[in-house]
Amino acid sequence: MPSSMSVERRVAITNIAKRPLVLSLNSKQTVHLAPGAKSAAISEHEIANNPDVKKLRDRALIDIAIQDAVDPERARADKAKPPTRDK
Repeated sequence: MPSSMSVERRVAITNIAKRPLVLSLNSKQTVHLAPGAKSAAISEHEIANNPDVKKLRDRALIDIAIQDAVDPERARADKAKPPTRDK
């Protein structure tokens, strides 16, 4: 077990504006959201200290909700396992 317990939180962004929004993440990727649409889970690091996110949040155009917390070590281990099917 690693000595430092790091947990990566994931969030979802919901567009509560009445128009489409384009949001630039810290990794330079963009998220396009239609009115009322909710994004897939995004690493919290992608929006931390992001001026675009702050501006949209301050204007009440987006809502950010915590989805889950993922242990990066476990996520890598789970990803390495092949999917199983029930018969």
